[in-house]
Amino acid sequence: MIIHTKRVLQSDYSSFIMKLFYTRQTIMTDTNWNDYTKGILKAELAKRNINYTELAQMLGNRGIEESPQNISNKIARGTFGAIFMMQVLDTIECNNLHISGHLN
Repeated sequence: MIIHTKRVLQSDYSSFIMKLFYTRQTIMTDTNWNDYTKGILKAELAKRNINYTELAQMLGNRGIEESPQNISNKIARGTFGAIFMMQVLDTIECNNLHISGHLN
């Protein structure tokens, strides 16, 4: 099965991730991993109704200087580092993130 990631809309990330990880024939490419990680951040921000401007302010309050545009660019590319991801998840108080079982 081939999944075309370019056609996935922002609102379809949850269903895309489910299809991606429950389809055993799918080979995970770097692009797939980028889409998965940015989908995680977008979903966690959406759950908390936090936009990039608010996130930039929240990060700034912790001494982490990121502009809303820079945050948008990083998440859109999906190539941000683990440090940025952990800073965001900690800042938005994401205490639990269930990913096990999807990556087998």
